[in-house]
Formats: sequence, structure tokens, C-alpha cells
Amino acid sequence: RWTYVIVNLSEASHEFSLFSGQKQQERYQRILYEEDTLPEADTLLSPDKSIIMSEGKFTDILPAKSFAIYYGQI
Repeated sequence: RWTYVIVNLSEASHEFSLFSGQKQQERYQRILYEEDTLPEADTLLSPDKSIIMSEGKFTDILPAKSFAIYYGQI
């Protein structure tokens, strides 16, 4: 299994693509953390999006001042 953490510290949303030459899972779940929606106490966010990797690549958009955790599902 692979996990990726992508961070956007800028004031604008940004599109990115992740490429990998390694064998990857086909589907990734995204958990998005935004500056004004961080959980309190010990609560965790649930995945908000499912992304399909095609030919070793997936593309997504991160909102301003956010980070996302992408984890693969076998």
C-alpha cells in the first residue's frame, strides 16, 4: 500500500498530478484537511473523495491552505 501527503500552503487552489513508475493501487481515497475545518479533539475526518489512478497517474485539485492524505485501496 502507498500513502501520499500533498500540501498546498498558498492562498489559491492548485491542480497537481502525481506520477509513479511503481506498481500502484488503482483507487485512492482522499482525506482533506483545510485551514478552517480542522477537527477538534480526537475526531478524524472521513475520506471525501475517491480517485482512480490511470497509467501510473492521478490528478486532483487542493484548495488554498490545505493538505490531503491519499491512501490506496487494494
